Amino acid sequence: IPVGAKYITQDIASGLRISLEDAERLKLYLSGDEEIKLVPLPGESKTEFTKRKKKFDLLDPEKVGISSHDPISRKFVTDVVMEPRIKEIFALVLEELAKAGLLDENKLPAGIVVTGGGALTYNLVDVARYSTKMSVRLAKPSNILGLTDDIKQANFAVALGLLAYAKRQGNISATSTGDFPLNLKKILSSEFFLGATERAKSLFKKIFP
Repeated sequence: IPVGAKYITQDIASGLRISLEDAERLKLYLSGDEEIKLVPLPGESKTEFTKRKKKFDLLDPEKVGISSHDPISRKFVTDVVMEPRIKEIFALVLEELAKAGLLDENKLPAGIVVTGGGALTYNLVDVARYSTKMSVRLAKPSNILGLTDDIKQANFAVALGLLAYAKRQGNISATSTGDFPLNLKKILSSEFFLGATERAKSLFKKIFP
């Protein structure tokens, strides 16, 4: 479908009247920010609790690296700006699944698997479950050798998937004996990868001498 997480960034930029760079920074910050469930403190009145919730909701833009902007409401960004776009994305997903006949006769018993950087967007999985009425889970790369755990995140899934695909096609089959585990250290030092890197460098030199 022709809609993805970049549209969420554009919505944030439009809703808050900030640059796309700042909007992306804010989206990533909110997506990585652990949600804190506020509960009334012992002896705290309803008025005091409401005041504390409102104070927590307001995010200092400088924390995100956004200058010259009023405090930002977390609730406004996540519920009013981001959530409608996520619902729209998964409405389009359902349309495509219906066209393919995959919504009939329980052909997707395992539900929907989301991955990639956009899948890490704040509350995306929960909103997707609510919108599709299906099981939705976040997938991360696994069986990756030679690098730290930082690479085993959903935002690296596409790049690792392309490497795995190339390996299965025989282009870099000499890097290991089986389909998995995928040894990135060997792949990155392979003739296939080094050749592609040199071709890319040559192209950039032609464009930007």
